Amino acid sequence: MTSLIYHVRKDRPDLADDFLEGLKKSKNLQARDPILTARTKIVGQRTANTGQRPVFPARTS
Repeated sequence: MTSLIYHVRKDRPDLADDFLEGLKKSKNLQARDPILTARTKIVGQRTANTGQRPVFPARTS
């Protein structure tokens, strides 16, 4: 994850904050959104390594 953050900030500093915020919150993402695709892969890797399902904090409105 740290490597991803580094490269996003280095390669596209103009988009980095929005992209990383999208990864964190995943609000209003459409099916083919690159942020959703990246988030799905990251969560999948984390769960594959630990054998557990991810636990996300409850949303507060």
